[in-house]
Amino acid sequence: MASIHIADRCLCCGGEQLSAFPAVLMPFVAHRALGWQPVRIAEDWQMAHLQTGIAYSVCNTLYCRDCHFVFLDMRFDGEAMANLYRDYRGDEYVALRDHYEPGYAQRNAGLLDGMGYVDKVEDFIGGVAPGIATVLDYGGDTGINSPFRHRAEVFVYDISGCEVVDGARRLSRDELRRGAYDLIVLSNVLEHDPDPERLLREVCRYMDGGTHLYLEVPAEQLFMRFGEGMDAARNKHHWHEHINFFTRPSLQRLLARCGLAALASATLVIDEARPNLQVVGVLCRLVGGGAGNG
Repeated sequence: MASIHIADRCLCCGGEQLSAFPAVLMPFVAHRALGWQPVRIAEDWQMAHLQTGIAYSVCNTLYCRDCHFVFLDMRFDGEAMANLYRDYRGDEYVALRDHYEPGYAQRNAGLLDGMGYVDKVEDFIGGVAPGIATVLDYGGDTGINSPFRHRAEVFVYDISGCEVVDGARRLSRDELRRGAYDLIVLSNVLEHDPDPERLLREVCRYMDGGTHLYLEVPAEQLFMRFGEGMDAARNKHHWHEHINFFTRPSLQRLLARCGLAALASATLVIDEARPNLQVVGVLCRLVGGGAGNG
């Protein structure tokens, strides 16, 4: 049975100076990952100390006072993650999400066409690391957004099991090889993962001195509005699939803990019509060009 554990320290810097603020786990995530459905508290329940209405799954927003990382206190186990991301954006996924979030099915149709800023990612990476010939897109879904797909050999590793697009080849975990890739891409994955340090160390296993890692996370609008401090955490009232909100200091601390050095970073606009939709991209290498962390 899928389960959770509650985080008691920062997942980026390891600090224990955490502040907690009450929040709600969105019903789609609670239902698909954990089998928890909302319940309506009716008058005929005759509950003396509960108000009538819909009860959702409660949680906490955690804030690290050391590196300003903002994150969901619930950490999903492997079964919960498999439930949530199985056949990602497939028919069953879309139907359940559209039930809780009417209009999602229409929005999803646009997502399947891919993101329009991949050329910006390629320009950013190519400006620092030209001549990319082999790419591993770790957590790359179908490969639709994999950089250099039309000019390099691109491999995709992803737990969703979705078919990959033309120009990419899916790999199983057993097929992954250390040092076989000029570039490893970890794009829009860390914000979903219950243990980002473990994931990043896993990716480092497939790097050697010649490998670049391109890491990308959302530039959260929460931080644009409230800044990268406690006010942001205090105003984070709900959690969806993105269970980690990275500030720049928290990302720097996470990279350092995993033996990675940032070579360059950039904030990229996803959609020119909506300039507040941005991502933060960081190009890294192993410190000293050494072996990856096990």
